[in-house]
Amino acid sequence: MTGQQQETRSAKDAGDLQVASAYVLGPSVDLLTVEHIRQELLAALERAAGSRATLSVDASHVECLTTPGAQLLVAASRYAAEHGQSFRVSARSTVVDSVFNDLGLTSYLDEWRT
Repeated sequence: MTGQQQETRSAKDAGDLQVASAYVLGPSVDLLTVEHIRQELLAALERAAGSRATLSVDASHVECLTTPGAQLLVAASRYAAEHGQSFRVSARSTVVDSVFNDLGLTSYLDEWRT
């Protein structure tokens, strides 16, 4: 299994509900799984189109992250920003931290934390 989608609702300032999509990454985010994950992340972002929803990715179970997987997370965050949505990584494994550090992409991890 590569990942799992969840949807939660949280209160907005105006009192209505805001859908926040959650996506749990599986243990492997590599060349073999990245296309499937891309489709699922894109679908989650498209479902929330027109809202100020946040896509929250749980990367705490990731044991293998290759460059294509890191590129996918960066691209998903850029896509979200271009469409007025928020993207964050709510939890991440030490593997994720290590790969992003090795690739010089730690600024994304800092950005996604907020």
